[in-house]
Amino acid sequence: MKHVLTGFILVFSFLLNAGNVDVFEKANKLYTSGKYQEAISNYESTLNEGVHSFELYYNLGCAYYKLNEVAPAIYYYEKAKQINPLDKDLKVNLALAKNMVLDAIEPLPKTFFQKLRISVFSMLTINQFSYLVLILIWLSVFAFSVYYFSKTSKYKRIFFIFSITLTILFSATLCINRSAFRFNLSQKYAVVFVEEIRVLGEPVNNSEELFRLHEGTKVKVLDNLNSWFKIKLEDGQDGWVQGQSLKVI
Repeated sequence: MKHVLTGFILVFSFLLNAGNVDVFEKANKLYTSGKYQEAISNYESTLNEGVHSFELYYNLGCAYYKLNEVAPAIYYYEKAKQINPLDKDLKVNLALAKNMVLDAIEPLPKTFFQKLRISVFSMLTINQFSYLVLILIWLSVFAFSVYYFSKTSKYKRIFFIFSITLTILFSATLCINRSAFRFNLSQKYAVVFVEEIRVLGEPVNNSEELFRLHEGTKVKVLDNLNSWFKIKLEDGQDGWVQGQSLKVI
């Protein structure tokens, strides 16, 4: 279990005002003192003030993990993962939390294109792709400016090729960024927040039971009807569950 995130850089990077800084620092001190429930109360107080950040979700996940509350631990780790899926400590902690889940679900094998898409999208976060796009735009403009105003044919040729290359890279990166953003928007997941739920064939209580799931299991939400969610597991199984038994990430 990796430690909670703290420090001056963290505080000034994501907290909105001095009051939130104090509450967050207090929560960190309570966590390090082993008072995890009190730390959670302070973290959630900060969350209720409208503060949303990787560090806050990560620390909440750590606190719930310490209390062996698997569902909220995984939920907040997954929320943190949406912001920064590349963080190494998060990957370790999320894997540890998932080991506490009763349901062992084997994912279906992925096609070559699915693996390629995941590999490309996981190279950088959405924000990092956006920053890269901006950097490439400015470099492309700079290279074209040097080409345009240069009076030496050698430099004109070099910076013309450079500007064209940067423009191609910028276009490719922009396409990847837009595709990753749209893909993330299309994916809706939830975590089971009750000890056990029955997954049914239809969104009615007297429908056939297909299988059961347990606290902490992550599911993909395909559809919803009234108070019912249609879910799908990584192994391809799907069915309907009562919406109040899940918490959407």
